Amino acid sequence: MGWSIACIAVVACFFVGCDIPKRPPLSPEDVADLSPPSTSDSGTEDAVGIDGNPSTVRNEVPIDPFSEDWESWDLFFVRGQAVGYNHVVAEGKDGDKVSYRLDNSLYVNQGKARTLQRLIQTSSETRSGSMLEFESKLFVGPVLTTTRGQLEGANFLIETVRGSTKKTKSIAWSPANRGLVAIEQSLRTKPLTEENEVRTMRLLLPGQFEVATAKLRCSGKASVPLMDQSLAELIEINYEVQVDGQPASYLTFWTDDNGAIVRTFSPGINLLSYRTDEATVKAAFADTEGVVEMPIDGIIERPGDAVRVAMTAAPTAASARTGKEVSLQPVPGQWIRDMGDGSFQLLISRKQEQDLKKFETVELEPAAGDTRSNHFVDSGANLVKRYADAALVKRKLTNTEAAIELAQTVKRLIINRKSPGGLVRASEVANDGAGDVTGRSVLLAAMLRARKIPSRLAVGLKYQPPADEKSNPRLVYYVWVLAYADNQWIHLDPTEGGVASADRIALATTDLAGGGNEYESFVPFFNAIGRMDLRVLRAQY
Repeated sequence: MGWSIACIAVVACFFVGCDIPKRPPLSPEDVADLSPPSTSDSGTEDAVGIDGNPSTVRNEVPIDPFSEDWESWDLFFVRGQAVGYNHVVAEGKDGDKVSYRLDNSLYVNQGKARTLQRLIQTSSETRSGSMLEFESKLFVGPVLTTTRGQLEGANFLIETVRGSTKKTKSIAWSPANRGLVAIEQSLRTKPLTEENEVRTMRLLLPGQFEVATAKLRCSGKASVPLMDQSLAELIEINYEVQVDGQPASYLTFWTDDNGAIVRTFSPGINLLSYRTDEATVKAAFADTEGVVEMPIDGIIERPGDAVRVAMTAAPTAASARTGKEVSLQPVPGQWIRDMGDGSFQLLISRKQEQDLKKFETVELEPAAGDTRSNHFVDSGANLVKRYADAALVKRKLTNTEAAIELAQTVKRLIINRKSPGGLVRASEVANDGAGDVTGRSVLLAAMLRARKIPSRLAVGLKYQPPADEKSNPRLVYYVWVLAYADNQWIHLDPTEGGVASADRIALATTDLAGGGNEYESFVPFFNAIGRMDLRVLRAQY
């Protein structure tokens, strides 16, 4: 759990903007001050332990060599509710290398919506603890930020990519600096067991990827409740980590006598974690699939056949108190009626609607960006053009028929990758033969443009029926395509393979020609999901 000690707070604070208190609970008054205590009568700086003997300070340069593989699973809780997990695998490789892989997932509430924030990190180190390279993928819902680092002489070269924007930096690197899993690897090789014993090290901080100073101080034995509420005698350790020139962050964790972390508390977000096993973690999240999901009242009995669905959208009680408005915009195939009290009526229809009094619609004309190749919708790529041409070869079809055929082609040829992948280039999806709902939609948009059919992506929420009698319906993050064919916009779903049914709400549309700011088109999506309550009024099939 060494990675998650830092990244629990890093990932959560990235989204919710929390402030971590400087003094964790469950600790004596002086424990959070990790400098060794001094004698009050002499005024000297000598570190003195509780028994009057000088406390020990260990600088981990170097840590003991990696000796055996290990794996850990941890389950995160906030106010008794499971909200995420952490999985770490440490494996020795041929020669002098060790690989570490972390999967840290945290579900964060935004109003009634829940967003998955997932940090996947891999790193390669020497057996003595010197880091060689790493890769980090941070997902906040569908938004992906990728960071890679490589040791080059006396510097670590770090590259961060978000959308088509790329930033690089170089940080000075000492052979004494430790890697992303230094804390737990240090404790596993040298348990911290003596009261007032202090250990310090310089390490690369997960999430921020800056060199930080980490300090650990042992408070001795403590009787601590475990996940099943039984008590265990564990060793309490207070942890401080600080990037030079920035405020420090604090955590408390408890280890067994062998140095394995059993329990962690992050006071800034009131988050507890417990060491457990794979089966327990998977059971806790068996009913969770989407990267973003929120509840909805009412039922669409046959969502895949729905051609006309009426809904209401009203501000949540919290949004009404804070004055945060629900903002919904009409798009082709979606009509909005402002009720004047902060709520809206929505009509999603795949019919040719007429005389919808008091409902607002939009006449969206295709723009230049809807036909051009760009970084993600690279419709000029050879493989994308071959896919599009092969699907329609020697066939006389209207543009509408051609667009539907291309959606069916994507469904047939591209494996549905359920795990989120963020924005990815259409040519990469075609080359891999796999993609999630976003990747499949980007490929379809590119194939349409390759055939001179204007296209846009729709970002929104799709109705998901109850899995069983005990569960409730919900809306999940979804992406599909708008194609302008035969003088009208049609909604296409390459994951389902055809015309998209009326079981979804579009919160934004984009041509992905962001010039490095492609994820800005997701802002209306994030603003809307945490502010509104949705209800199905009726559905037609």
